[in-house]
Amino acid sequence: MTLPTIDEWLELSERERVQRVAALNAYAGEGEELLRIAVDRFRKDFGHLKGLKISGPGVYHGGSWVIGASHPFVFDKRLLPPTYLGMTVHQSTSHPLPVEFQNQERPRGYVWSPPISRSSLIGAGRMCVASLAIRP
Repeated sequence: MTLPTIDEWLELSERERVQRVAALNAYAGEGEELLRIAVDRFRKDFGHLKGLKISGPGVYHGGSWVIGASHPFVFDKRLLPPTYLGMTVHQSTSHPLPVEFQNQERPRGYVWSPPISRSSLIGAGRMCVASLAIRP
């Protein structure tokens, strides 16, 4: 597949770029040179965000090109686009996690849901009931 220059790439709509990137054989490295330029532009546009680590271009499961964006647990994900110059922006949370989310063991624990004690459930239930109570 013949790839456009970066200037020609920028003239395409994001939808067209996404379609073209999807047609590339990432496992064979097709398009890598152009996509490295795109990742460098992503670094310039978003590299200033506190705690953001950018990698790529990378190949995600199934053979699609992605930009890796690792960020702290507390981070406004809305600041990053879902795609950038045709590539999916794959967001992940970097370590260390806050103390409440560390040392979770599966299958009982899940890293994104801290342990909940019986008393905190009862307290939360009371708050819900109180907020739903109909007042005259």
